[in-house]
Amino acid sequence: MEANANIEKLVKAAKEKEWEVVDKEIPNVCNDRTTVSWAYDKGIYDEDDNVRDLAVSILEKSRILVTRFDIMRPTIHRLMKIDHNNYVRYRAAFTLAAHGAGEFKKEVEQVLHEAEEDPDVSEIAKQYLTRI
Repeated sequence: MEANANIEKLVKAAKEKEWEVVDKEIPNVCNDRTTVSWAYDKGIYDEDDNVRDLAVSILEKSRILVTRFDIMRPTIHRLMKIDHNNYVRYRAAFTLAAHGAGEFKKEVEQVLHEAEEDPDVSEIAKQYLTRI
């Protein structure tokens, strides 16, 4: 399946809150450059909370060059700080923990501790807290 078709399928699943589909498909597309570009350039800015959650989840799971993530880090940090949806904030923190929190380490740890209290993402947060 072509990258755009994959993105459309994932966006549709996210909007319909079909998280099992999303979780199953992300590993198949997260390292496609087109998908990563979509997630960073468009997805994290979408008005739909679920699409932003999808986009930052893709970035979390993607292999991203350190030099490229250095450019992305401030934007992901901003998303973690200002998004009104807790799951978008948590996934942004997971992305920063996965790829290197840099100068935002303390703030990322704070959000990971918040996420630790949420039963849906608690285990993921705990894993990242041991790595950061």
